[in-house]
Amino acid sequence: MIINETNTTELDTNSTLGTESPFIPLQFTSFKLTEEERLLVIFICGAIVMVVTVATVCLVTECCWLFQSGQWKKKDATLKTPLMDFSLPPHYTTSTVQKCHSEFYLDRLQKLSKNSVHSMLPLNSQLDPYNIPGEYRDMDDANYGQVTFSLRFASKDKATTGQLCILLKEAQDLPPKPYGGACDPYIIIKLYLLRNRHQKIKQSSVPFCVFQSSVKKKTRHPLFMENFVVSASKSDLKICVARFFIYDSDKYANDTELGECIIYLKDYYLWKNPQTEQQTIDLIEPQEDKGKLCLGLTYLPTAQRVTFTIVQADHLKLTPENPAHFAPFVRVLMLCRGRIVQKRKTNVCRGSSFPVFNEVLVFDLPPSELENVLFVVIVSENGGGSNCSMEDPTISSCQKKHHVGKIILGKYAKGRALEHWTAMKQSPRKLLTYWHTLC
Repeated sequence: MIINETNTTELDTNSTLGTESPFIPLQFTSFKLTEEERLLVIFICGAIVMVVTVATVCLVTECCWLFQSGQWKKKDATLKTPLMDFSLPPHYTTSTVQKCHSEFYLDRLQKLSKNSVHSMLPLNSQLDPYNIPGEYRDMDDANYGQVTFSLRFASKDKATTGQLCILLKEAQDLPPKPYGGACDPYIIIKLYLLRNRHQKIKQSSVPFCVFQSSVKKKTRHPLFMENFVVSASKSDLKICVARFFIYDSDKYANDTELGECIIYLKDYYLWKNPQTEQQTIDLIEPQEDKGKLCLGLTYLPTAQRVTFTIVQADHLKLTPENPAHFAPFVRVLMLCRGRIVQKRKTNVCRGSSFPVFNEVLVFDLPPSELENVLFVVIVSENGGGSNCSMEDPTISSCQKKHHVGKIILGKYAKGRALEHWTAMKQSPRKLLTYWHTLC
């Protein structure tokens, strides 16, 4: 019994300790918003949703001014991208000549890769997607000047023959000299007899009469006032064609043709009206084809050298009567401030109007003189036995009739030649090969 009482006492003690446990349950108080606070929360949420919606619409739709502003910024960034980030397609390789059009440049402009060796576009400081090479530009706005003259036919009463008089008065607005500055112009007039008005005057056509004016020094507006007379019949006046050629006298190479024009004497009715009033005719681009020359340019700024790679020529105009005696070669003159400072030439390639040279001519040229020099590439002919002296490469030592054509490279160059020169400066240590038309 004692043992039972003891156990009962322990159980009661444990029960008493359990009721006095130190753990007290947590009590939560309720959180309530006033009417004004609920309206404020709803207003803030609605404003956030509205801002997000407006921003999304403006970035997606084209009508928003934010979208248009972003597009203009992207366009400006594209136009201001440096040129050297683009690579342009090859202009020419020695195995094939590629024919490209302006649409090719516009379509491929954004797809070009880096480190291009060749270039057809003018290399400006910034890339202009609408700057197409000069060969593919519209040349309708080119101005070649004008020539002024008058015609007169003097004959006796009822005579079928008489004197055709051409009074050459002046020329205006002639192009400048290829080397820069005013030209030294003169005019050649050739008279042809053509039965058909639509018949073309070929290079092999022989005129029945040729006149040449005097040379006027350093002027683009020469005053000639020269009279040329030839015997002609009234029937000849109906089929006679006069062709005017304006040339610039050149000291080192062949004379440069500045422009030409053709007039049909039938249009002036000289057999009815003995004298015509003064006529002014616009000159057009020269039509004479002297051939083409393929050459490469490389500039080495560290070595301070310009390298000319004379590859080949094509369809050169034959100067001697016997084609077997035709012996072309290429001379390159480097002019600085109007004076010859260096000159090189290739070997003679005999008996072909399609000569292949494959020769390299090297000129010393520091970078500081790149903008001051001018290169004259001259295709000459040595078949007549007259050697051109490299010590004195002027017309006195090498007659003009032995010059086929020339190319001007440098700051005064135009068209393809200027593109080639600019590409060489913008792409040093790279060989750039172009075809050039001789002038």
